Amino acid sequence: MSHRIDLPSHLTSRPFALGEALSAGVGETRLRGSDLDIPFRGVRAPASPGGLMALCQACARSTVRGLPVVDPVSAWLQLAGGSTLDELVVAGDHLVRIPSRRDDLRRPFCTVDELVQRSRECRGRGATLARRAAELVREGSDSPQESRLRLALTRAGLPEPALNCELRTTGGRFVARVDMLYRHARVVVEYDGDQHRTDARQYDRDISRIDELHALGYRVVRVRRRQLAAGGHEAVRLVRAALAAHPEPSWP
Repeated sequence: MSHRIDLPSHLTSRPFALGEALSAGVGETRLRGSDLDIPFRGVRAPASPGGLMALCQACARSTVRGLPVVDPVSAWLQLAGGSTLDELVVAGDHLVRIPSRRDDLRRPFCTVDELVQRSRECRGRGATLARRAAELVREGSDSPQESRLRLALTRAGLPEPALNCELRTTGGRFVARVDMLYRHARVVVEYDGDQHRTDARQYDRDISRIDELHALGYRVVRVRRRQLAAGGHEAVRLVRAALAAHPEPSWP
């Protein structure tokens, strides 16, 4: 009977990548041993009794409210195998978002640099898509629709707007935090969810806010869900027209 070769001690109690094991001198035959589980392609974990739950626990990186979970970047990379490019960018924008108000979760969940670096190291299903998406993730997007709008604008060849910008009067008084801004063109782009129509107080605040932005010399483009549908062509047309009226230096 052949004797099973022991794994290096630093690989016996946690999941590990095949490349890490090979670099440590573990042979390919040993990595096919029955004492190792394969939770994901390119990963091995010490086998343990208990089935799926035990396997998930072995691969967990941290806990949230007492539940074992993988870290945010790993979860994002796993989504790449079954998501579209836009869906993955939307999820990435959420992970790197710094909320204006505190909540009960650690924020941001990761940084853009972490997504870029880990996606470059990723192999297997969805790896190419993850690398493309990581390059498109941005801080400052406050909703999935804002992320989709930004992608539609840049995909159409428009300049990339600044996100989540504060605008103030010349005296320093705060006027508004806007979704997207083309500062040199003095064009503000806002995505209006349905609450901007159905909430009377929100509607009144919007009117006052837009009046103040107009007084400061900004043109405001308001985009609704219908205009963002079907690739966002209508939203692109509105923003393109506003930019053409007051082009930025880099905008022909």
